[in-house]
Amino acid sequence: MAVLMDGKNSWEIDLMMLHSELLFREYAASTTEVYMRVTKDFLEFTDKDILYMSKQDIIRYLDFLLQDRGESENTILVKLNALEFFFEEVMNMEITKNITKYKRQEGGRIVTIDELSLLLASIPKRERILFKTILEVGKHPKEVLEYKVQDLESREEGWFLRGHKIKKELAKEMIDYTEQNEIEGYIFGIQEKKMHVTNVYLLLRKYTKEFLGEQLTLSELRHSVALEFWRKGKKEEMMEYIGNKSMASIKQWYKKRGILLED
Repeated sequence: MAVLMDGKNSWEIDLMMLHSELLFREYAASTTEVYMRVTKDFLEFTDKDILYMSKQDIIRYLDFLLQDRGESENTILVKLNALEFFFEEVMNMEITKNITKYKRQEGGRIVTIDELSLLLASIPKRERILFKTILEVGKHPKEVLEYKVQDLESREEGWFLRGHKIKKELAKEMIDYTEQNEIEGYIFGIQEKKMHVTNVYLLLRKYTKEFLGEQLTLSELRHSVALEFWRKGKKEEMMEYIGNKSMASIKQWYKKRGILLED
């Protein structure tokens, strides 16, 4: 193992620099933990002085994760993202540039429900409730941003948001959030004003890149949720949720991403 004269790892100071940079940029605690763990694992795996590392060391490490540890492509994307931050932003090295082997191929992929849960669990409360609401009611973000506190109501059949039934868990999160922040108007407002829809897409790009390793669209996330309808045999609900009345078109969308929907 590469060590300094005093016996410490030669990259220990570099890890401290990484930690300081993540804190300075106000990265979430969970992201900081992941980036630190990934970088340390890579440095221990490579066992070289950082100045002598190359792009091939990065590729060899990622291949090891895929082939020997059996990690998913998405997990590897997250780890590549962490290494890109470390080398490009902290060390000012370009050995992670243009590593396209693990990048998403044309046609995209399907985010798993576990990955979606990870994303929602990792982001701030307001954004978590916002994205959960968009995915649950299946409406365009512009419509969801119109929702106000008084639109949430309890009925005998359950909780409803402007006539759309939502899960009790989401309703409770929404109530706790609005009460804690003394919100009386728009649920997802900014200083009592309605959030602009552009912010939704910017936040989505930011957090999917940060926690899933790549920028994803609401359509891609919705299709992940819709796949659960299919697995439960709820084809009509699936078409209604996606907003596409053509099952042939829906099947083609999934086929391009490597998933065959068979009757």
